[in-house]
Amino acid sequence: MRGPGIRRRIYSLFTPTVGVVEVVAPKPAAVRGDLAVVAIIRDAAPRVVEWVEFHLLAGVAHLYVYDNLSIDGTAEVLAPFVARGVATVLPWQVDVTDASSGRWMSQQLLAYVHAIQTFGGSWRHMAFIDDDEFLVPSGEETLPAVLARLGHPSNLSLPWHMFGSAGHETPPEGGCIANYTRRALFALDKLVLNFKCIVDPTRVRSVSLHAFETADLGDRTMNTLGRIVGPDGRRSSDFLTSEAIQLNHYFTRSRSELADKIGRGDANGRSPPMRRKRILERAAAIERETVEDLTAVEFLARMSARAAD
Repeated sequence: MRGPGIRRRIYSLFTPTVGVVEVVAPKPAAVRGDLAVVAIIRDAAPRVVEWVEFHLLAGVAHLYVYDNLSIDGTAEVLAPFVARGVATVLPWQVDVTDASSGRWMSQQLLAYVHAIQTFGGSWRHMAFIDDDEFLVPSGEETLPAVLARLGHPSNLSLPWHMFGSAGHETPPEGGCIANYTRRALFALDKLVLNFKCIVDPTRVRSVSLHAFETADLGDRTMNTLGRIVGPDGRRSSDFLTSEAIQLNHYFTRSRSELADKIGRGDANGRSPPMRRKRILERAAAIERETVEDLTAVEFLARMSARAAD
């Protein structure tokens, strides 16, 4: 199996954590489901139900939730979805260091690898996102329908659409989608632009948090317009699109939730001062110039109208 491209190898060598790993892809099952979501979360009880229900409406068949030391009852909140067979919750605390380099292995990265190799054979597609990220159908199609129309790409990249606080000091009533409708302008600024991926897990050969390599595309990836580019091409203006699927990242939410995010820490091993600085810089960049974006609100309205017919 050919390993990750040289660019990603060099990047990984000069970071304090192992940033990319090779994997042996699982064999596809005789019958595979359309789309599953994988996420690692911590203390998500107040918001996770909305996140799960939204993705089920959008066409996701199953959610694999890696629960990283939650103490707020997140697993209990998710229990009804587990009972319905649409979610799997896995306690996840893995503290691993690479013996040859001394670098720490990201718990999030290891969760992704575990999901691919343990559950991936059962799915045509897996999306790897966070619990503050929503895969929003921006047209009339469900998520699986979009992936089918695109020919079931092995590696689809979706750019962040970064939403801010909308002026809320504390969490408002009514949930995330209805209350956070202003986002940063679509820009090439690295503070407000990154990607999450939907992949065919049976074709994956290397994994990182924001990029994958697959057997047929190598280190190239596709957007929802069908354009295929290499690693540098993702950050070009003509690759960025919200066509068919929009990735909404509700990064800031209310200002009190932003403070909680800073205090809660993450699963990637960043030092607290470095992480705090990065979060505050990103929040400021999001709020610098915003536009109204009702894509998720309009999707829910369409689904409600269909249910009423």
